[in-house]
Amino acid sequence: LNSLIGKIGTFFVLFISLLVFILYTFNNFADWLKGILKSAYARQKQKPLNKKSNNATKKTFENSTESEIEDLEEFATSLKEAKKDLIVCTKCQSITESNPCPICTDTGRDQTIICVVAESHDLNTFERLKEYTGLYHVLGGVINHLEGIGSEHLTIDILEKRIKDNNVKEIILGLNPDMEGESTAIYLQKLLQPLNIKITRLARGLPSGSDIEYADEITLSSALKNRKEL
Repeated sequence: LNSLIGKIGTFFVLFISLLVFILYTFNNFADWLKGILKSAYARQKQKPLNKKSNNATKKTFENSTESEIEDLEEFATSLKEAKKDLIVCTKCQSITESNPCPICTDTGRDQTIICVVAESHDLNTFERLKEYTGLYHVLGGVINHLEGIGSEHLTIDILEKRIKDNNVKEIILGLNPDMEGESTAIYLQKLLQPLNIKITRLARGLPSGSDIEYADEITLSSALKNRKEL
């Protein structure tokens, strides 16, 4: 028994000694590796950059910056020139390069029909269809009381004068079918009815290829009201 205890004691002492040696060696190795890494980092930090490479990079950056500045200046100049060239047609109130605009001065167009739109880009949308041959009137927006835009902020008074002075027979309300567009259309309808002219609105309904399942209530209701006999 004493012999067994002696062997166990010896083994335990050897094991502790080995463990201490491993930890000591590992710590020394870690310190050695850390020192090498620090030295390498210090040398790299102190090492000057390649002058040729640095100059090339700097030159590329300067050229890129100068090019971007030139592009911005050219764009700003183009905007200024475009702003100088664009004016408002005194007849239809659209943004154009001549006054009156080419549409208003085109004698081949029907002078008795006016399509009322909110903005000039809406006019351009109709023109791309190449189907409408009447005149236009741009309101300059729509009635939106939440944003403080009332009828007095639009060109409605000019529209009334055009109707009275030019023997207009029909007004087409080409406004968006949203809340603001609907409010503006209703206001114009009530305002222009006493002038004894024809007032029409764009037909609304289901777009081609759409599913009834996914149609909103307003669109489906309009499609039902504007149904046609087959």
